[in-house]
Amino acid sequence: MLLSQKPNKRKESLDFLLTFLFSLLAAVLALRLITAYLFMPVQVVGNSMKQTLHHGDVLIVSRLNKPDRGEVVVIEKEDGELLIKRVVGVAGDRIWTQNGVLYRERQQGAIRVVEEVAEPYLSAYNSANTWQDTHNKTDVAPVTVPKDCVYVLGDNRRDSLDSRLYGCFSAISVLGVVPQFFIDHPKLLTFLK
Repeated sequence: MLLSQKPNKRKESLDFLLTFLFSLLAAVLALRLITAYLFMPVQVVGNSMKQTLHHGDVLIVSRLNKPDRGEVVVIEKEDGELLIKRVVGVAGDRIWTQNGVLYRERQQGAIRVVEEVAEPYLSAYNSANTWQDTHNKTDVAPVTVPKDCVYVLGDNRRDSLDSRLYGCFSAISVLGVVPQFFIDHPKLLTFLK
């Protein structure tokens, strides 16, 4: 009787191993699909989004949403570097700054509207009287955002390399939108570091 049980134990062990490996492969594949098409974790590097986000914060980026004005996005530059910035202009918008204040001309129905962009996320550090980036540039000449592109700025304008330097980014380079929940709770996912 003992001899007949040995092959069964081997078969059971092999079945268990194959089931485990198949489950592991399925989990890895599912995770890859989720991060490729739905959501992906991203860690904030640098201070360009200070006071909104801080170096080391971990965010979940939604790949499902099309970026809109005011949203924080993750952009992949041509060299593979990731940037986390705020969209201040979409296709057709005209963007400029004057005396450190951001203005946007956009289409609203049948008319063009010029508006001073309310930016409550900017700290006093970035106030209109002191807004100056690392390149000593205080004002941005008017730029019209091309079709299928976005114009982005860091919330910490004094320490941000963004569309003022790189120009507009194509929608294809936008990897996703950071849901407001993660902006409101940036420390939530720091255990993923």
